Amino acid sequence: MEGIITLNGEPIEGVSLNFVPRAMIRPSVAQTDSSGRYRARFVSTQSGVALGPCVVELSIYRGDSPRNYLPKQFNLQAEANPDFNLEVTESGLVFNYDIVYAGDIPPN
Repeated sequence: MEGIITLNGEPIEGVSLNFVPRAMIRPSVAQTDSSGRYRARFVSTQSGVALGPCVVELSIYRGDSPRNYLPKQFNLQAEANPDFNLEVTESGLVFNYDIVYAGDIPPN
């Protein structure tokens, strides 16, 4: 799984993505680079996301702060958003998303 994440139409670095399968197995993770691109990893040596339904959670942390700059609708409450409920198949999936958010997010 790969894609591009933007914030209000602009690429954003440092967005953490969790792809949480509905099956009780390990989630895949990713982080965007300076062009907003990411590639999900199941483990450090294997890319991809488990097949089947999953929920995508987006978070933005800066420095050593434990604060997530994105509201819960993008992470803890992501399951309620149809855009974040995905069905991963063997043919793969590209997940691109534009975070529309008026809050203040410090640079990476």
